[in-house]
Amino acid sequence: MSEHAHAKNFDALKTDVVKALRSILALSAIATTVMIVLSFPIGAVFASSYESTKALGLVLAAMMLGLIPFSVNFMLQRVFYALEDTKSPFVFTTIQIVVFVISAYVCAGLVPAMGLVAAISLAMSISFAIQALIAYFMLVRRIGKFTGGRLFDYALQVIFAAVLAGVAGAAILWSIGGIEPYSFALSGTVNALISCVAVGGVAILVYVFVLWLMRNDEIRSALSAVKGILRR
Repeated sequence: MSEHAHAKNFDALKTDVVKALRSILALSAIATTVMIVLSFPIGAVFASSYESTKALGLVLAAMMLGLIPFSVNFMLQRVFYALEDTKSPFVFTTIQIVVFVISAYVCAGLVPAMGLVAAISLAMSISFAIQALIAYFMLVRRIGKFTGGRLFDYALQVIFAAVLAGVAGAAILWSIGGIEPYSFALSGTVNALISCVAVGGVAILVYVFVLWLMRNDEIRSALSAVKGILRR
């Protein structure tokens, strides 16, 4: 990417960026879904009471909503650095900080203490989304539109697959008692870990299967690589 940026070969640079963003979206979409579905069981691993589990779970779910925009922004920043442009990252990062600070103050004034950390976490996720959008449009203005790779269609594809995977994972979690105070998933550290493995495993399998049916290039390449390793 740095070589293409240095040579002003923006077509090749955009191809590099699209490939990277597709991989980021494929990984972040399923990670976001699984972590949100398992936010309470994960909380139960570290918390000793239901109220603490609930508070930690809500914070985790709110933070995970910002995983995709945060990851996309992290990648786009590197593109600007490859272009030897540090001014643009300063601009959209400053905007993100301003949005977050204002949102945090609003949350502090309006949200009760029990939900304050979760609300601030959600505000941070929103600020990451705004930052990623601004970074994307600034990059398009710098090197032109991303005509190849069909990023928007690809994002819809992996998000759709992740939602189906999340529904499947939530069904497994619901079948073992859901997130009620004395459910299996929240009744102890070991049970919470077992629930995480079971729900996460089912969700990942569904995600991979759906994307395989949709002829997702990244998933098919990954499966081919795994098959090659197993044959050795």
